[in-house]
Amino acid sequence: MVDRVVLAVLALVLGAIGAASAIAPAAFYDSFGIRVDGQAALANELRATGAALFLLALAITVGAVWTRWAFVSAVVGALVAAGYAGGRGISALVDGAPGESVVIAGIVELVLAVAAIGVAVRTRPRQ
Repeated sequence: MVDRVVLAVLALVLGAIGAASAIAPAAFYDSFGIRVDGQAALANELRATGAALFLLALAITVGAVWTRWAFVSAVVGALVAAGYAGGRGISALVDGAPGESVVIAGIVELVLAVAAIGVAVRTRPRQ
């Protein structure tokens, strides 16, 4: 049951972020202090990334619904969340400290990645 909840929360968070980024990137990223208006190429990249993130969230949802897919979904979720958290860490080192909301997002992503790793460990196929 805990594994399903972790995967559902992970899918919900990533899906909401992906949908918001794909549907309304200017409004979504404005809350992080990132200006998108008038920058078509940036908006295009953010929408594409958001749509991909939304689809990955759907893949993670499969594992929350059908437990035989929990391991695969947890690995996908862990990689996505860890990728975002790691990318933020690299950017902080290379580009400088981001705003507080971006730091909080990175912490949430790291927590979700660790939780997904826990699910992957508990649901891994045994031979």
